[in-house]
Amino acid sequence: MKDVGEVNVILCIKNIRNNDGICLSQSHYIEKIHGMLKYHECFPVATSFGPTYKLTRNSGRPIAQLEYAKVIGCFMCSMTGTRPDIAFAIGNLSRYNSNLSKFHWQAIH
Repeated sequence: MKDVGEVNVILCIKNIRNNDGICLSQSHYIEKIHGMLKYHECFPVATSFGPTYKLTRNSGRPIAQLEYAKVIGCFMCSMTGTRPDIAFAIGNLSRYNSNLSKFHWQAIH
């Protein structure tokens, strides 16, 4: 091992050190995800997924499974790093990776 100095970014988590302590941030990673997925139309909300929001199984043909799984995976990475507040929403949305509909895409947005 070799000491290369103070850590800046590790595992997509930015470490910001100041007089009050250390701050962990993934804002740069979230912005990168939004740019990659072309989610520029998305806006922040107070609660990411209300408990009354019901998802149902798709009875038709699944659409864009690979893209959906990619989005879920990206958000799972941020969920486990610094955003436990989105765990409920991502957990519910990930149940439909194999059989999703347009309604599930709307829930992600």
